[in-house]
Amino acid sequence: MSIQFDIAKQIIAETCPNRKLKLENIRLFADII
Repeated sequence: MSIQFDIAKQIIAETCPNRKLKLENIRLFADII
């Protein structure tokens, strides 16, 4: 995984308490990066 992806994951983990939403956002970031 790229550093950008790890940072995005960390930001999502901090800002999204809903785990399902978090996973969807990680997939969205993965598509963008």
